Amino acid sequence: MRGLKVSQNSFDPDHFDPTVRGSYNNADGGAANTTIVAAKPGQKMQVNVSLQNNAAVALTFELFNWMNSFTKILNPAYATGNWAYIPLLTYEGLALSASQFDGTVGFDQVGNVQIKGHHAVPDGSGVIACSTSPYRAFFEASSIIPFSVSMIRMTFTSDAQIDNEMIWFQKTFAGARTENRVSPRSYFKPNQFQSLIVDVVAGFPVGIDAGIQILVNPAENLRYSLFIDYWTRQTI
Repeated sequence: MRGLKVSQNSFDPDHFDPTVRGSYNNADGGAANTTIVAAKPGQKMQVNVSLQNNAAVALTFELFNWMNSFTKILNPAYATGNWAYIPLLTYEGLALSASQFDGTVGFDQVGNVQIKGHHAVPDGSGVIACSTSPYRAFFEASSIIPFSVSMIRMTFTSDAQIDNEMIWFQKTFAGARTENRVSPRSYFKPNQFQSLIVDVVAGFPVGIDAGIQILVNPAENLRYSLFIDYWTRQTI
């Protein structure tokens, strides 16, 4: 009977789910279901992402931006030549992928993003990959586990890529957009030993509606080491 008394507050004679009992959302003084974690000094979380352009033209790459991602919603401003950026998992994208054309953008079986041109030519593709975990896992996690980047160590193949701006942007579900443009060249130190590495010390948040956009030159392999100082953690 004591067990029955404990459960009475959540008992429904038509439907009883014991998982309801004890649930909370911080309104009754219990702990929240997510907590913010701060990196200890010198121990920032690090994730490595590569943006490789195997195409003969410059391609626009996009990181995160889960809600309005170019893998879900067409962004005509990105299109160039055969690289039409049609989201793969749409009616149009699936039809194009099955044809001799393609021109889609989407995830492959190992979790990399593929920006494809013409099958028959064949055109080179743009590829977004992650060495620490599948990029798709990192991408999906950004929708429920927002984090803050304190610095990006950018490694380039060619000097010309350093002049391309990195654009952090945020677009809400209501359509409002804000952005912050960063020039990697402005962080380059004239006396530094490594000429193709730049530490961009410009912090920004990444969440469900925020991302990074950058134009990547042909034959460029751009690598980002993201240093994360704050992130959220789910708890029970």
